[in-house]
Amino acid sequence: SVPLEGHLDFPIKLIQYVKNTQTAVVMDDLDTDLPIIDDYLSQQQPRSVLCLPILNQSQLIGILYLSNQSTSGVFTRDRLLILNFLCTQAAISLKNARLYTELKLSEARATAVFEQAAVGFIESNMQTGKLTLVNPCVCQMTGYTTAELMEMTVAKLTHPEDLPVSFQAIQQLYSGQVESFTLEKRYLRKDGSFFWAETTVYLVELQEEQSTNCLAIIQDISEKKQLEAERQQAETVLQNLVLGTAATTGQDFFPALVTHIATALNVSYVMVTEKVDETLRTLAFWVNGALQPTYAYNLAHTPCELVMQHGEWYGECSIQELFPEDLDLVELGVESYLGTAFYNNEGIVIGHLCILNTEMIQDLKQAEYLLRIFAARAAAELERQRAMTSLEQLNQALEIKVEERTKALAMTQTAVDWAADCVFLVRPDSSFYYVNNTACAKLGYSREELQTLSVIDINPTVSPDRWLDIWQQIKQQPTWTIESLHQSKDGCIYPVEVTAKYLELDGEEYSFAFVRDITERKQTEQIIRQQAEREKLLREITQKISQSLELQKIFDTACVGIRELMEADRVAIFKFDPDSGYDDGTFVAESVRVGLDSVLAKRVHDHSFGENYATLYFQGKYLAIDDIYHPELSPCHIEILEQFQIRANLVIPVSLQQRLWGLICIHQCTEARHWEEEQVKLSQQLANQLAIAIQQAYLFEQLQQQLPQSCPPSPEN
Repeated sequence: SVPLEGHLDFPIKLIQYVKNTQTAVVMDDLDTDLPIIDDYLSQQQPRSVLCLPILNQSQLIGILYLSNQSTSGVFTRDRLLILNFLCTQAAISLKNARLYTELKLSEARATAVFEQAAVGFIESNMQTGKLTLVNPCVCQMTGYTTAELMEMTVAKLTHPEDLPVSFQAIQQLYSGQVESFTLEKRYLRKDGSFFWAETTVYLVELQEEQSTNCLAIIQDISEKKQLEAERQQAETVLQNLVLGTAATTGQDFFPALVTHIATALNVSYVMVTEKVDETLRTLAFWVNGALQPTYAYNLAHTPCELVMQHGEWYGECSIQELFPEDLDLVELGVESYLGTAFYNNEGIVIGHLCILNTEMIQDLKQAEYLLRIFAARAAAELERQRAMTSLEQLNQALEIKVEERTKALAMTQTAVDWAADCVFLVRPDSSFYYVNNTACAKLGYSREELQTLSVIDINPTVSPDRWLDIWQQIKQQPTWTIESLHQSKDGCIYPVEVTAKYLELDGEEYSFAFVRDITERKQTEQIIRQQAEREKLLREITQKISQSLELQKIFDTACVGIRELMEADRVAIFKFDPDSGYDDGTFVAESVRVGLDSVLAKRVHDHSFGENYATLYFQGKYLAIDDIYHPELSPCHIEILEQFQIRANLVIPVSLQQRLWGLICIHQCTEARHWEEEQVKLSQQLANQLAIAIQQAYLFEQLQQQLPQSCPPSPEN
């Protein structure tokens, strides 16, 4: 090919005009008012000229230029029709040639992905269970060589305790009860250890070999389980961050993410990036209270390079000295750095989330926890945006019906079929033209069943009139995103996030929609809201307790507040007799549900408590019994609890002045109940506040007793 710009052997102005207008130009004797006559045409003086665009579905892919130096009127209407037809055929041929080249390249890439994937692929014979194909990642996970694995079966790699559930799932798959299944199981390594993995299995029909195999996709979830445990330790900062980003998607998500992280952690800089080859492109960058324009920078000799290599990296101080070639650190005055990489579904690093500060990062554990949580969210959002781009590219390929399916195209289809999100291709009347396997599995329908349904059938919030409104919104917006509800075949309703894009294929209108189950996200938001409400009620109870110096009023206020907070049947305050050695005591206050007996003023004697448990309770021990009829409780203990109609019991110590003063007793009388860790912590906090209030009341009482003795009468009295 030869660049046309500045070339003297072609009519550049004419070609540029046809390129810009996509219209044919026919001239005789250069007779035209169009701005297309340049030096070339002036010198050549052709008698007849034709310049014709070569179009494929309104897309310009070439230009045909013809001229006759001796005769005018050569390009008649009939000849023009023939040339138009030939150009159309040429366009189709060029498009097919390009597609073939792209398919070959895609096949090569698919092979590379299989070999280099960060997830394991295992193909096994359905009848024998023997492994027939593994990728290098499986060897890395298990410690076996490929040759060793080829002599093994799936059962030999599976932890013995997981064999029954694995065998049952395989039987359901083989019998056609399910099209695929996903389970968490343990795999044995060569050294005898094991690791947890999420395994997705589906059937592969090999026509050439006339056999049916299983293809398993194995994702190591050891780190994921650890992260899930750490997520449970999130506090108020996590609540603000989740609420600030929960309803944000698309291009607004990343700016909102860095803004809320900077506010929550009180750091100078927060950055989220996308990895492009050996450079990082900022998706959002927060600098001292303001968002900055996006830019790209090289990974080499930066702390971000270590994050990409190791997944996480923390620099406590002196970052500028560790990376002297990174001048941006000097300009920003960075002293400390914490970064977390995020990955796509294949385990490949696609970007990172980091914070930088001009002093040491405070509360490092919480910062690490937040970055891990929202790095995963950032990965999901970036994957979603990339998936939308990939689908647009796939849509272009679907415009041409290719007779011979290559293996690369089959793998592309498989990737869409087994994508983590549900994928729908929807017609204007809301019926489904295409659904992927994930959508079928999530909704509980077979593909044949689901393709006879519509959006209105699976979304209880959408009526026919509402759908017409939605369709117009999808057509008018580049990308349309909304939170809604889906209803599965068994009637289960769950929240979803829908991202849809309008497109046309072969003159037909469709909407390509990605649907993600956001049940876990909504549950997290609900837990955080409940926690905030409990903390608010805790503050109110504490305030009410501290407003009085009368002991009985303090006790009564505490009982009412705690019972409301814990939603219990009875809350009572038990006070030990001072000289009983913690063997005897009395209930001095209570709040009890109507219909239950009162324990007020009842005395309790338990020599075993004073002898064996009082010291432990003073040291902070508490008792949580979900059901008194649990076999671990002794008959005498059950007999004491039955006297007070107790079925479930939570007992929290109240200590002051270096001694055990009493107990807060929280009773569930009508049924068994599991006491959550958060409820125990709240009860302990209330016990501490109650102890402070009791101490203050005692001091006030002593002061009142001393005043008449130590203070002279006021002259005003």
